[in-house]
Amino acid sequence: MNGDAVYAERDRRAAETAALLSAGARSVVRLSARMPGALREQGLSAEPVERGALVFESACRDRSLRLCPAGAGAGPLGQWRLWTSDSAPIELKRAALFVEEGSWLGQLLDIDVMDDEGTLGRSDLCLPARPCAVCGAEALACSGRAIHHSTEVSSAFVAILERSRAGTPVQRIP
Repeated sequence: MNGDAVYAERDRRAAETAALLSAGARSVVRLSARMPGALREQGLSAEPVERGALVFESACRDRSLRLCPAGAGAGPLGQWRLWTSDSAPIELKRAALFVEEGSWLGQLLDIDVMDDEGTLGRSDLCLPARPCAVCGAEALACSGRAIHHSTEVSSAFVAILERSRAGTPVQRIP
């Protein structure tokens, strides 16, 4: 994966979000795959993103949160789906966390909720950071320090993908 392409994609996503918020959206939601780049490059992000989008839309409907599709595609950071909403950002983040925490599929998803003040994080709901797929420590700490070898990380995410397909109940994600 070309580093320049990744930075360009991040800039494109930020500009896209800013434009949607400037056009009047109260919230913007972006769903993408949470997996190593090597797995995204193999095309393994498409299925979880599509299934995850359906689950997230259902979770929002169950909570009477309105979503308006605003785009979908693929790029250097993998597949993604985008919605705007007039619903409260914090309620959308709660629905996102319900999906992310409630299944193995959710462990493969990154559902970001943005408003005019920025991106709502897990800490905004007094929740701890996501766990590392390999060891269970804080994921950002492990990835930031490259604690685990890339093949170990990829193997952990492939195992999560297989569990998500099999419908294996979540008990403890390492």
